[in-house]
Amino acid sequence: MNLAFYVNTTNSSANNLRIYKSLNKVAEENKVDDAILFFNNVDFMSIDPKFGLFDGQNIWNFQGNLVCTDSETLAKAKLAVNKFNIGFLYDKSQPKQLYNFLFSVANVKIFTLTQEDRDDYYRITGDESELLSNLEDLSDDKKWEASHE
Repeated sequence: MNLAFYVNTTNSSANNLRIYKSLNKVAEENKVDDAILFFNNVDFMSIDPKFGLFDGQNIWNFQGNLVCTDSETLAKAKLAVNKFNIGFLYDKSQPKQLYNFLFSVANVKIFTLTQEDRDDYYRITGDESELLSNLEDLSDDKKWEASHE
């Protein structure tokens, strides 16, 4: 299985650092065939990546499980036609325009890392999300089986 995250920028924000560390871990422990980070904008990364880095325009060539991290990356991923499952890592601190957000998450598997984020997502949408204990859980295909519909 291939696991990829799609971020807007490769900066060293707290969320991105969590993603980088998780991608490194699943790559080093051979939990996935390929660990990949897609991005729209390049910035300084404070870690040594053990995973592949590709411009977001190359998602059309990806096959596997793709986790988007904001509504912009999610919208771009949904426009690409390929053999990947799309998931969305919901974080209540991210800015969102409600109508665009609700449209973007339709038919996408939603993941959260905290009960607070899970409760907030439910409050906004009325739908449940998959609560993860850590991002490495996304290397398990079982987490991807039930799609959000």
